[in-house]
Amino acid sequence: MDDAYWGGENPGGKRGRGSENKAPFVAAVKSTEEGKLIRMKMHKVKGFRKKEIKN
Repeated sequence: MDDAYWGGENPGGKRGRGSENKAPFVAAVKSTEEGKLIRMKMHKVKGFRKKEIKN
């Protein structure tokens, strides 16, 4: 598991985790035993906290 932020370039904006131009999200991936991707679902969260991840 790793944390990630979805966003893009915003000239003049802040960089990194504190950027108002980025949103934290969780991705769930289902794959075959051989490692081939079957399904992926991404969900925006308020932050990387246990309650958010559990929901």
